[in-house]
Amino acid sequence: MITELGFPGFFLIVWDIVRFAREAGILCQGRGGAAANSAVCFALRITSVDAVRYGLLFERFLAPERDGYPDIDVFTGLTSR
Repeated sequence: MITELGFPGFFLIVWDIVRFAREAGILCQGRGGAAANSAVCFALRITSVDAVRYGLLFERFLAPERDGYPDIDVFTGLTSR
């Protein structure tokens, strides 16, 4: 479904932002909208919410009927090293 909707690049960009922030010592967590609570974001470590464990629905954000990209908010804050 992600490929069919043309979203692979979108998820990889969000993943890259989160990865960069964590490597730089910046606290970073995906949150918000339904996409942030997805198995895809959990697998990419964008969020720590295990969608499968909590029975969250994929269809909430990955549906052909939806218009536009999924909603993934990335919260960041500086950490002390």
